[in-house]
Amino acid sequence: MDFFMYLEKLKKLEVDQTKKYSIISNLRLMVFLLGTGFGLYLGSFNLNWIGIAFIFSSCIIFIILITMHNSVQNELSKTRCRIQIIHEYIHRADGRWMYFQDAGEDFIDHDHPYSSDLDVFGKKSLYQWINTSNTYMGRRIFKDMLEEGTMFSNNDLNEVYKKQGVVRELTRKFDFMQEIQIEGRRCPASTKNPEELLNYAEKEDSWKIKGIWSGFLFVFPSLTILSILLIGLTNLINAYLPMGFFLFQLVIISLFNKKIGKKLAGISSFQESLKGFEGQIKQIEGQVFENELLKEIQDKLRIS
Repeated sequence: MDFFMYLEKLKKLEVDQTKKYSIISNLRLMVFLLGTGFGLYLGSFNLNWIGIAFIFSSCIIFIILITMHNSVQNELSKTRCRIQIIHEYIHRADGRWMYFQDAGEDFIDHDHPYSSDLDVFGKKSLYQWINTSNTYMGRRIFKDMLEEGTMFSNNDLNEVYKKQGVVRELTRKFDFMQEIQIEGRRCPASTKNPEELLNYAEKEDSWKIKGIWSGFLFVFPSLTILSILLIGLTNLINAYLPMGFFLFQLVIISLFNKKIGKKLAGISSFQESLKGFEGQIKQIEGQVFENELLKEIQDKLRIS
């Protein structure tokens, strides 16, 4: 593959997606302002039904534009990740890999028999040159492969052949390998130890809002919206009623916010990482592999 031609193609795609992203952003703002403004304008002439219908239609269009906006944003993010990955491919060949950010310096062990002498980790090291892992566990598994020779257990020749077969097959799956890297790059907390998240998952969820309070979370927002609509349609409801509903919800939120926020503070950073892991798993599950070792990995993911 000519990486330079592919890079130019990606840069043109990035420009087109950026323009599309900006257009949808502007349209979204215009729909919101025009829909709300014109709807209130009609309401001032006692054309309540027409005003509400106009605002409702604007909300539907607004939601559609948000969906389109998110989709374009996602594609733009993936394109930028691809550009970064291709740049790194090129830099590995032209010698600029020495400026890669992840040099594995956190893995340097001066007491190890050979890793320090052979520049396995650190600046201008083997790790810095060939590493493409980005997740917490991925980096450590690759570190063990270089440091302890865990890539081949017991120097089994058959296992060596299997691993070589994996490499041969994956070199033919360029798009698949890029997608795996992209999903990893989109995890901002992928280098964070997931132990805290695992501990949270194993604990009882006693902090959750239960009983009558959980019902308030669904009932009062519905009552607030309904009361606002009735004010627009009739004169039977006082404007203070939806304000009262709103203030009551603020009180409920303030009561539980500190308790819930404290529990979620340690794990909220894993949200995007989990999406990235999910994307990687889906990519692996959707592939058709020939190599038996790759099939074994795929089957394990499907079973779990």
